[in-house]
Amino acid sequence: MSQINLQQAVELLQTAISEELVNLEREEAQLAKLQARIARKQANVKHLQGTLDFLLSKDGEQLVQINSSVSSEFDTDKSEEVALRRESTSSEDGETPEHTSQNLDKQNFKLEIQKKRMPMDMLRPQYKQPNLRLGDIVERVLSQSAKSMTTEELTRAIYDTRSVEEFSRARNSLSVELRSGAVGETPRWIKLDRRTYASRSLHRSKQLFEASAVPVSLCLEPKNRSSVIHPIDWALR
Repeated sequence: MSQINLQQAVELLQTAISEELVNLEREEAQLAKLQARIARKQANVKHLQGTLDFLLSKDGEQLVQINSSVSSEFDTDKSEEVALRRESTSSEDGETPEHTSQNLDKQNFKLEIQKKRMPMDMLRPQYKQPNLRLGDIVERVLSQSAKSMTTEELTRAIYDTRSVEEFSRARNSLSVELRSGAVGETPRWIKLDRRTYASRSLHRSKQLFEASAVPVSLCLEPKNRSSVIHPIDWALR
C-alpha cells in the first residue's frame, strides 16, 4: 500500500513539474514580447523628448510661432474669406501691402517646410532601393564591418546629412530601429552597450575566440618563464 502511494506521489510530482515547465516557457515568451514593447516605447519616448526639446529651443519657438500664424490665416471661415475677396476686388491695386507681406510669409514658410528633408530622404544613394528597409540597411552595414559600431558611426555610414540638425534627426530615427532590432529571442544584431552594436556573426566569432584563447600561464615555457609564446604560435605546435 505504501509503494502504491509513493508511486502515485511521484507521478503527481512529475505531472506538476511538466505543467510548470510549460507555463514557464509560455511566460518567458510573453516576457520577451513585453521587453520588446518596452524597448520600442522607450525609444518612442526619447524621440518625442527630442522633438519637445527642439520645440522648446529658440529655433523651435520661432517655427511654432510662424506655423500658428499661418494656421490661423488658413482656418478662417467662409464668410471671412468672402469678405476678403470683396475687399481685395474693390481696391484699385487688388492687394494691399499688408496682404502682400502675409502672402510672402506664407510662401517662405511653405518653402522652409519643403526644404526640410526627412530621414528617408537623407539615405545614401546605395541604400535608396525599392523594398529595402532601414533594418535591412543596418544589418548590411554591420555585417560588412570588421568591428562594432556606435550609433553615430552608423548614422554617418547610412545617411548623407547636410547639417547638425539633420544629423540629429537621422540619429534619433536610427536609434529607434537599433533598439527594436536588438531585442527578442532572435535579434537581428547585438547591443554591446548603451550606444554600440555589432553583427551577430562578429559577436559569435569574438565569443569563440575568447573561449578558445590560451591562458597566459600556458604560454610560458616550463624552463624559461621569462619568455612568453604568442597564443597563435602555441596553437601551431
